[in-house]
Amino acid sequence: MKQLSATLLLALCILTACSAPSEPNEIEQILDKVEQGLGEDYEKQAVTRVYDFKYVNEQGNTLIMYLCITTYFAANPETVTGLDKAALSAVFDPESTPLQKEFTVSGHSAAIYQDDGHTYLCWTTSPEASGIMEYAPGTVTEEEALRIVRSVYEGPNPEE
Repeated sequence: MKQLSATLLLALCILTACSAPSEPNEIEQILDKVEQGLGEDYEKQAVTRVYDFKYVNEQGNTLIMYLCITTYFAANPETVTGLDKAALSAVFDPESTPLQKEFTVSGHSAAIYQDDGHTYLCWTTSPEASGIMEYAPGTVTEEEALRIVRSVYEGPNPEE
């Protein structure tokens, strides 16, 4: 039941983050000033916002879900095919973290990266949306991690 509640909460957070109003905040105001300082020689390509959701179980194991939402300006979103490594790089460096496996989750490009202290299960559902589930190696099985991610897109297993 706890898994079902966490899954529903994650799905709600994803829907909320995707529909959140895009009012300028302090960071955007600072970036606007930077752009003014750059002049016309540079053009904003894309912005990726990261929303993180932290979970801890009874054993004290931490699982962090990241939702990466990319807004495109001059960059062409059609150039993103497969896993969006540019969006993932807002959380970790997929170029320097060892790739363990590439596959699909619910029809979406996915991969598992792992370094000494972190495992990252990553997926991209569109050029605008990618997800990352970060956990310590050995605290979550690959099957359990995939089940959690699938439940976001397919709904929870009724037997849970």
